[in-house]
Amino acid sequence: MSQDQITYSAAELNITTIHLPCVIENPIQRILLTSIGTLQQLLCAFYNFPIKVDILYNHITEESLPNQTVYQRRVNLTCNSKIVVIATSKMILKSSRAISILNNNNKIAIGQFYKIMKVFPDFQILDVSLNIDSSFSRKYILNSCDLECQITEEFVSGMLSPDFIFQ
Repeated sequence: MSQDQITYSAAELNITTIHLPCVIENPIQRILLTSIGTLQQLLCAFYNFPIKVDILYNHITEESLPNQTVYQRRVNLTCNSKIVVIATSKMILKSSRAISILNNNNKIAIGQFYKIMKVFPDFQILDVSLNIDSSFSRKYILNSCDLECQITEEFVSGMLSPDFIFQ
C-alpha cells in the first residue's frame, strides 16, 4: 500500500482523508482498519460483548537507551474466550512519565495508555492485506511525544461474522 497511505495528524483534526485500496469493499473492515486506539471499543460494539486484552508477552528489549525504553509486546484480543485479533507491537517510550505509567501497569492496552496520557496520537497506516481465508491485517504507527508504537494486527478468519464468538 505504498501510495495509498492513511495519515491522521493531531494538527489537522478538521480534515480527514482516507485512501484505502479499492479491494476493501466491506465497510466494517474499513472501520476496523482505520481505527486509532479504539479497536477494543469498536469490537465490543460489534459483538455486543466484552473484549479482553490478553498480554502474551511484554518485555524490555536491548534496544532501550537511557532516555527511552523499548518494549516488544504481543497480545490477543478475545471475545467470549475466542481470539478475534492478534497484535504484535514495538513500543518506544520516550518520556519518564510514559515509562512510569507502563512500569506501574504493564497490562494496559495501548489505546488506554494514550487516553491516560491525554494524547491523540498521529496515525500512519503502512500496509493492509486481505487474505483468501477472509482474514485481514494492518501495519501502522501511532506516535506522540511520549510514545511511538509500531503495530501489526491480524484479524482472524471469520471474525466479522456476528456469531463467530459463539461457534
